[in-house]
Amino acid sequence: MPYIKKIDRKEFDDYLNSLASKIQGEGELTYCIYKLCYEWVIKTSSKPLEKLNYSLLSKVISSLENTKIEFYRQIISRYEDKKIEENGDIE
Repeated sequence: MPYIKKIDRKEFDDYLNSLASKIQGEGELTYCIYKLCYEWVIKTSSKPLEKLNYSLLSKVISSLENTKIEFYRQIISRYEDKKIEENGDIE
């Protein structure tokens, strides 16, 4: 996952923090992720959906997959390690 410079994150963090505070469930989270990808594709390509190319669409899927992996590595893995400490490992 590309870690952008901290100074570059500032441009996004206020918007993302505000958005995150409004999201109340899985459906809303999924919608926001979808809508962000959709808007990025449309604005990046300057083409209607019928004229998109595979390369651009592949970038979105790659970003989503890399985000999933990084979320697992940073959040879920740490959570699971904590639960192993609390409850013991599987034998």
